[in-house]
Amino acid sequence: MSCRDRASLYVRLLVGRLFNLAGAPGNQTKVYQKASGAKWAIRVIIYFSKHEHDRVVEILKRLKLEDDDTIVLVDARSDNKPSGSKAKAA
Repeated sequence: MSCRDRASLYVRLLVGRLFNLAGAPGNQTKVYQKASGAKWAIRVIIYFSKHEHDRVVEILKRLKLEDDDTIVLVDARSDNKPSGSKAKAA
């Protein structure tokens, strides 16, 4: 069985500060998904500040993608949660 015969997933990682309208988030993802033969694709957008988060959300709204289930936002901020080494177990 070749790799293309199995169900596959293409994951595209994007950094919030580099995320923009010019590359419309779906266009390249669709191209790479098709080229890899992946059945599904998701886009993961990682942001490191409140400003980046707000910017990404605004762009997604303008593109009418704010409710798209294939886009996942990852909060990598350090100012809104304790360090893992300092956090106490519940």
